[in-house]
Amino acid sequence: IAGHSQAGLKGTILTSFDLDNYEKQGGPSNWSVFWLNYVILQLSSSLFTEKATIDTTQLPKQDPLLINLYSDENPGRAKIVDWLIYRAKHPQYASQATDELVAIDRLLQQNKRRVWILYDELDLGFGQDYARRSRALEALLGWWVEVGPSLRHITPKILLREDIWNDLNFTNKAHFAGRYVQLRWEEEDLWRLVLRQVLRSSQTLADLLAKESGVTTDR
Repeated sequence: IAGHSQAGLKGTILTSFDLDNYEKQGGPSNWSVFWLNYVILQLSSSLFTEKATIDTTQLPKQDPLLINLYSDENPGRAKIVDWLIYRAKHPQYASQATDELVAIDRLLQQNKRRVWILYDELDLGFGQDYARRSRALEALLGWWVEVGPSLRHITPKILLREDIWNDLNFTNKAHFAGRYVQLRWEEEDLWRLVLRQVLRSSQTLADLLAKESGVTTDR
């Protein structure tokens, strides 16, 4: 399930303008609450729609505004941001949101389901405001360090550029040691990519290389 990605992927994914609007109204210190409520919305819109196979009657009573958002195929990002801001400005919803997330995790366990929350496009989701990006990402990573161990069937996968990761500074950053993998392109990988494209675009060249050198797309 997309925790964050390209806005065109899903109607509930926010753009950099939406994230800017959230911070201006919700406050720069409320990013942890944002990620908590945002992941609840993403989970609900993927798991609890008519096409889903999980019975929502097993859940505790949900926020009616949340139900309205994920029940609508295209709720509109303005409504989503308004809901996130409303929750950020009312501290009592922080505890409720935590309970909602734990309840979803428990429901997944009962249904023998596991969910991966994928965070991508985080370098593009904040425009040119690098300070806001740092605040938001430090809150995201710090929040997962705090809540992650209590969740058994919800696991994050966060894709982040190395230079952005190196610039982040948050409590328990060392917790991620041994829990990340560096994805790198070496020169030979790039040449393989070029050769593969050539072989697929020219059957004549593909036949020649296969005959003369034994080089094929599969190899």
